[in-house]
Amino acid sequence: MSVSDISGLQYPIGQFQFNPQISAEERHRLIVGYVIFPDMLQTAVDGLTEAQLDTRYRPGGWTVRQVVHHLAESHMNAYVPDFDRKLWHPAWGTVSVDYLVQGCAWHARHHIAHITSLRERMGWVSSTRTEP
Repeated sequence: MSVSDISGLQYPIGQFQFNPQISAEERHRLIVGYVIFPDMLQTAVDGLTEAQLDTRYRPGGWTVRQVVHHLAESHMNAYVPDFDRKLWHPAWGTVSVDYLVQGCAWHARHHIAHITSLRERMGWVSSTRTEP
């Protein structure tokens, strides 16, 4: 498998890009998407067998089960209402809440896409809901 193939598996929706000029409407869209991401994740894994949950989404990557646990652990403290507030994130350092909103929305879609693209590649019954 080539480096570009692995990169496509690692970033199925592309890499995160922060928009410092985000509009209130776009922020709202990201928050709505983030609010429904648990349902999207449930849809992505619905009906998978134990063996499928233990399948890596790419060579050297996490299993579907590990992706689900990672999302739960990394997003459980992400709800902060003050968008100008600065906070420290273990992966991103000191960032604004706007950065966190965009990053977490991307992060959720990114990992859900790992699962849904694996389902497509493996020919498993695919979920139909991948975007808010």
